[in-house]
Amino acid sequence: MSGEVAMTSPDRPQVAILDARPHPLDQLTVNETKVARETVLNARGNSIIEFRAIALEEPPKAEVLAFLDAEHSGSLSSKTERPTRLARVQYDVVHADKSHEYTESVVDIEARWETLHRVVDKMHQPSLTMDEFRVFQDACVASPLFKEAIANFKLPEGFNITIDPWPYGGPDP
Repeated sequence: MSGEVAMTSPDRPQVAILDARPHPLDQLTVNETKVARETVLNARGNSIIEFRAIALEEPPKAEVLAFLDAEHSGSLSSKTERPTRLARVQYDVVHADKSHEYTESVVDIEARWETLHRVVDKMHQPSLTMDEFRVFQDACVASPLFKEAIANFKLPEGFNITIDPWPYGGPDP
């Protein structure tokens, strides 16, 4: 959380006044994450939603620089304009026929409103969830092709084989 410092004369100590609003670059709070989730659920109606990720959508650089200038100059106050807190929400909308659409929304936390909603083209693969990593690992280890390839190695007795997926991140907007 950011703090506010009231400037005083040299003969009086500075008084710290806490500002309950998060710094514009702080990760989302638990409550902000819940607001983003509820906003998406309300916007999608009765659809089944499988959430993949909810994270801070960083504000535009110009807005952050204006805030940082005020913060670093000591002029930050409760009246200082702050960038809008936004959340990027990545999720699947699951349909009755079990097909799904990978979808992204950007939610204005304070307004509790979607500022962006898009269905990602099927040519793009979303990042995997932890459950999908587990299913992938189990399917590979059980595969006859994998077992055959591993048999070509001379591994010590009791050697435990695991697959360590290395996610590189989600798609850029």
